[in-house]
Amino acid sequence: MKEVRCRTFSHWPHQKALSRTQMISAGFFYCNVGDRVICLYCNLICQQWTPDTDDPEKVHQTLSSLCPYVLFILKTRQTSTALILNDSSNNRVLTSNLLRFNEIAQASAFHRVYVEISKRQSSFNSWPQGDLPSNPLIEHVRWSPFCLYAKQLCDDELYRKIQESKRIHQERLGTNQIERNGNFSNDHRMNNSQLMIPDENTLSQFVAARLDLPISQSLLNRNFKLSVIKRCWEDQLRLKQNDFATDCDLLIACIILQKQINHINGRQENIIVPNIKMKMIHETEQFSSSSFTSTSNESLSSNSANAYNIIESKSTIAMIDNQLKTETKASSTMDLASSNLCILCLTEDKCLACIPCGHLATCVPCGRSLRTCPICRREIEAFVRIYI
Repeated sequence: MKEVRCRTFSHWPHQKALSRTQMISAGFFYCNVGDRVICLYCNLICQQWTPDTDDPEKVHQTLSSLCPYVLFILKTRQTSTALILNDSSNNRVLTSNLLRFNEIAQASAFHRVYVEISKRQSSFNSWPQGDLPSNPLIEHVRWSPFCLYAKQLCDDELYRKIQESKRIHQERLGTNQIERNGNFSNDHRMNNSQLMIPDENTLSQFVAARLDLPISQSLLNRNFKLSVIKRCWEDQLRLKQNDFATDCDLLIACIILQKQINHINGRQENIIVPNIKMKMIHETEQFSSSSFTSTSNESLSSNSANAYNIIESKSTIAMIDNQLKTETKASSTMDLASSNLCILCLTEDKCLACIPCGHLATCVPCGRSLRTCPICRREIEAFVRIYI
C-alpha cells in the first residue's frame, strides 16, 4: 500500500518545501489536483498547504485523531519502545560468507520444529551440492515482502532494491500485457517508454483501449461507475503519460476519485485548508483556556475570604500528611531499589539497566512499556540486559 501511495505523488507540485516524503509518511494519497491530498482511512481532504509552516503528520493527528492510520501508525511511531542493545533479537547483522545450505536455513519460513538455526542446518544434510539459480534470501524477501523474519535479516537498502526490482519487473509485465491487447501503443511511445499523446483524440483512443482491459471490467463489477474508471485513465495518461504500474494503482485511483466525489459533494468548505483550520483550533483552545482561568479567578476571589480559615487549618494537616507520605515513599523506593525484584511487577527479577542513567529497575516485559526511568524519571534511550 505504501508503494502505491508513493506512486500517486510522482507529480507532486511541492518538491522542496513540503516534500512528498512528508505526505507519504503522514498517510496521505495525492489526488492529482493542485496540492490536494486525501486519507483513505478517515476521508480527510486537505489542500492549499503552506510551505515551511504546515506539518502533515501534526495536521492529520489534530484534525482526525480517531483515524486508524493515526492511531496505529503515527501514534505507535511516537511511543515505540527503546531497544535492548545486547539482545540478539535486535541484531540485524547478516553474515555473507556462510555455506549455501546455511543461507537456505536462514531464509526458511518459521516452524516450531525449526526455531533453532542448528536444527534448520541439520535438515539440509542431504541437500545436493552445486550453485543455486538465485539467492534464497532475495527470493524470500521478493515473494514475501511483509515477512518480519526476512526483513529482520535483510538491511533496509537491500530490501528497497529487491522491492524496486520486483516493481520494475511487474511494470514490464503490465506494459507487455497492454501492448498485446493492441499494437496502437507501440506507435506512440517515446524513447523513455512514456506514451506520446499529441492531442485529445489520441488520448481518447488510448483510454478506450484500456477500458476493455480485464482490470477495468473487474472494477465495473465492483460497482465503480464507468465515468470514474474513465476519468482515472484520462488523468493517468494525460498527467503521467504512462499506464498504471499495477492493477492496485488503478483501484486506488478509483477509490480516491470516488471518495472525493462523495465527501466534497460540490461543497468547497468540505476541503480543509490546514493553515486556516489549525489556526482556528489554536484560537479556540486559547479562548477556552482564558475563559476557564477568568472564571476560576472570580470564583476563588469570592470564596477566598470564607475559605481562608479552613485552608489555614487544612494546610497544617496536609503538610504533616505530605511529610509522612514522602518518608514512606522514599523508604519503599529504597527497599525496592535494594531488592532484586522488578519495581513494577514485583514478581520477576530485574534484568534491564536504563541508558544513560544506568539504573537497574525492571524485568524485560515491564521495560518494553517504559519511556522514562522509574527511579530518576530520566528519558530512556536504550536498555542493556544484565545477567546476574
